[in-house]
Amino acid sequence: MSTKVITYLSYFYFYCIFGWAYETLEVSIRKKELVNRGFMFGPWLPIYGFGAMIYLLICMPLKASPILVFLSGMITSTIMEYIAGALLLYIFKVRYWDYRRFRVQLHGHICLIASLIWGLGALLFVYILHEPVVHFIGWINPELVSVTTLIITGIMGYDFANSLRQALDLRSILLSMEDIRDQIKERVEKKRMEINGRMDEYRKEIEKHIEEASKKMLHRNPTASFEKYKELSDQIRSRFRKK
Repeated sequence: MSTKVITYLSYFYFYCIFGWAYETLEVSIRKKELVNRGFMFGPWLPIYGFGAMIYLLICMPLKASPILVFLSGMITSTIMEYIAGALLLYIFKVRYWDYRRFRVQLHGHICLIASLIWGLGALLFVYILHEPVVHFIGWINPELVSVTTLIITGIMGYDFANSLRQALDLRSILLSMEDIRDQIKERVEKKRMEINGRMDEYRKEIEKHIEEASKKMLHRNPTASFEKYKELSDQIRSRFRKK
């Protein structure tokens, strides 16, 4: 593996771990309990690694213009976040983040606040954060960086495969639950229609008996009426009088 590939992989893994630490700390403090953030089980969030690669390849060449750095980081990272969120939801039927509580958002995958944070992240990355990271990784023995990068690649690959398997298992369970829900809904609707049909039959039968009884009663007592069926008795009286 070439030195350049190792270097970029080391950056990628550093920001994956950095992003995991940031989100886990932020969410754990907010929920007052330890929360392991992310799709995978290990201490890494690949979306931050990919975000860093976007900053490095797209925003860093625009370093002379902070406005372009901000806009390019905001737009490209927002697109990446939307695609990732939509794919995860479509494939696994699970939302790993949800922005629907925000006023300005799109399908819960992206929102204005997150996009602005991505833009600020680009500024932080380009002008403050990345240079110390480059010096830190450059300060470590190159062979140690190579070995560590290869080890993390193997562990992360295994973690991804295991997480993918469990996510697909969960997807199968969710799809089965949806099928069961639809079957129950269909049966309930069928029963409801059957009950409504029977109720109509019973109502017609009751009205028939009431009408027969009313005719006999009204024949003897023309001014009488049924208190609970006043409308029906009035209709019968009207027909009775016409005859």
